[in-house]
Amino acid sequence: MNREETNRLMLRYLSEDSRSTITKLSSVLNCSRPTVMKILEYLERNADLRYTLELDLSKKIPLERHLITVKFAVKPNAYDISELIKKDGYIHNAYATEGDFDLVLHAISRDPLEYIRWENRIVTELSQYKPVFKPSELIMTHFGFLPFNNGVKDILKGIIKEKDNMLIEELNKNSRTSYAELSKLTGIDEETIRYRLFRLRESGIIKRFTTYVQKPRYPYNIMFFANYRFNKETAKHAEMARNSYIKAKAENELGSNYQLLAPLSGSYRFFAMANFESKEDAMKNAIRRHKFIFESENVEIKHARIISVMKGMMPYRNLDIQRNYTRIDW
Repeated sequence: MNREETNRLMLRYLSEDSRSTITKLSSVLNCSRPTVMKILEYLERNADLRYTLELDLSKKIPLERHLITVKFAVKPNAYDISELIKKDGYIHNAYATEGDFDLVLHAISRDPLEYIRWENRIVTELSQYKPVFKPSELIMTHFGFLPFNNGVKDILKGIIKEKDNMLIEELNKNSRTSYAELSKLTGIDEETIRYRLFRLRESGIIKRFTTYVQKPRYPYNIMFFANYRFNKETAKHAEMARNSYIKAKAENELGSNYQLLAPLSGSYRFFAMANFESKEDAMKNAIRRHKFIFESENVEIKHARIISVMKGMMPYRNLDIQRNYTRIDW
């Protein structure tokens, strides 16, 4: 294998289980332990590889998760927006964008009433910029994940045991933290940590220990939201779209252009986040292809380039889209 193939395989394996030991990685990659450590150091430095949890809190509580596009009629003060987002405990991810919308927020609340109160407050706080909010509920993901920030401990407080919450908080920051280090950070003995993590995995609250890459080689990051005019052909078109996502192989460390695909309910019915080599590539292979598959008169798409991450992270990783894509009936 050449270096690029080795990096891709390393990222694929860590995306499935970021707590894999150096010995196990050495066996998978068929190389020495020192070589594995050098590859990890290279990816951490050059791709900004980080380690986190993929959580499924619906196993414990029915959370309200919303994706909101925001378009400002008046150009906002960037510092004010940044400070507002930074201090807001409901916003777990925020992306500054350029295109059909200016901002995308991922907000989490415990119930619909809490969400409505939050939305009314945030719209009021931004009112001087005349924002147009378009919220959609994130029901699930077909593929990929939107991570929780470290405010997850507040969501889970009083719902799961305190020790479990402490472990989730630390592993959400770095899922490769050793048992010994976790014991120092939480005051929980190592044997108990192993047992509690086993139970959290078994219950599905921790779906997997995973990774994310913040500096993918391709520079053009795009989000798009879609609405459809449903007809008897929609299910067939959805299957064609799924096949196009699977075939969207990228010759970079991520292995696939598409990183997040999700059905929505609300202002939009579908959401995608993808990474391409150029704007032309993104327009051709994401926007125009999606319109072609669903037929232009039956689909409306709003899209924008991601300029910066204002809060949270880019949920980019090398996960097998064909094996992990979740179907739903249309």
